[in-house]
This record gives sequence, C-alpha cells and structure tokens, in this order.
Amino acid sequence: MGWLGTGSAPSRRTMVAVLLAGFAFTAVSVQAQDAPAPAAPAQEDHFKFDTDAAVMTFYVKPDQTATFEQIWSWIRGGLAASEKPEHKAIADTLKVYKAAGAPTENGVVYFAVIDPVNKAQSYSPSPFLLFEAGIFDDATARKLFADIQAALNAIGPVGVNYTAAPMAPPAPATPDPAAPAAPPAQ
Repeated sequence: MGWLGTGSAPSRRTMVAVLLAGFAFTAVSVQAQDAPAPAAPAQEDHFKFDTDAAVMTFYVKPDQTATFEQIWSWIRGGLAASEKPEHKAIADTLKVYKAAGAPTENGVVYFAVIDPVNKAQSYSPSPFLLFEAGIFDDATARKLFADIQAALNAIGPVGVNYTAAPMAPPAPATPDPAAPAAPPAQ
C-alpha cells in the first residue's frame, strides 16, 4: 500500500483533507494571479465642461506671477497662431484676468474665463494645452509644465451657465382709470 494506506483512518482523513485544502488554495491563488486586473476607473477631467462657459481660478505664488503670466501668454499666442481652427477658437474664447488688490492667503488670484466653452474640449493646461495641442515641442512643454506647477498653489475649475439674460425692463405702470386719484400734495 502507498503512503496514504498507512496509519489510522482518522489520520488518513486528516491527510486527505489537508491535501484537498492545499489543492483548493493553489487553484484559488493561481486563478487570482491569472485573472486580469480590473481596469482603473477613468479619471474625471475637471477641465472639460458641459456648461455654457467656465471659470478657472488659479492661486499663484506671489513671487511666480511673471512666470504664470508668461506661460499663459505663450499658450494663448500658440493657440492663436495654430493652423487648427479649434485651437484658434480656444484662443478667441479664453481670457486670463488678474484679480485687483492684495494677494489672498492662497496667493495672487487669476481667473481664466472661457466663454463659450467647446464641450468636447479639455481646457487642462496639462496634458492638452501644453502637450497634446502641439503648440510646443516636448522639451519646451515639459519645462513649462514644471514652471507652472511650481508657480501654483491651487486651481479651481468651475463650469457656469448663463443666467439673468438681458431683457427689456418692464414698462412703467400706467394709472388705472378706475382707481381714485391721489390727493394733491400740500
């Protein structure tokens, strides 16, 4: 008899149970290793807007404002000079403003206003505006990306919708002929 035939019945049952558990564990661990890793969920692009317009608030370190302004000037200039109509459209609709007054505790405040937005377009400085748009070579884009990262304390992109559209004010109220006349002033 083989090695399982020796020993008492309880010890043989224990040995079989251990072997079966080992096989089951091996099968589960191999199956877990062979299973493909679940796809990482797509990260939301906070710079792609489905609204009428967008406002991106940038908080810039006070000693980095010249760098920040220069990079945005180059981005807008590169988009405007592009042969692609969609890039020219971005240059026409994207304006960068600096808040008046002293810096906040988060830095100097800038607003990039996009009006209207292209709902199919990301307005992210990276990767789109610096890398994917093709307005800079890779080495320049990497340098500008490092510089803009070093200049920023925070970014707050927000999509906005039009409200309070201009309309004619209501006509002046006409006196009701049935209403009693106001007494003359004394």
